[in-house]
Amino acid sequence: MNGRTDEPASPCVGVCKMDPNTGLCRGCRRTLDEIAGWTAFSTAEKLAVLERLGNWQIWSGGKFPVEKDTSLIYSQKR
Repeated sequence: MNGRTDEPASPCVGVCKMDPNTGLCRGCRRTLDEIAGWTAFSTAEKLAVLERLGNWQIWSGGKFPVEKDTSLIYSQKR
């Protein structure tokens, strides 16, 4: 993490295994490009990924809570 608290937190949940059928991580549902590029992504790019993940959670019944208030997506110092 870059130490800034105004950056969106990574959606990584520590279950890092790629699904060969979908090309997505089984834990966070990101692509390899999204995972590898996360630290270099702009805030807008990170929010776009988080928005896509939120949409996935809505239509899939995913286990992660969907939060529409983006202020709650931003990281706290960990």
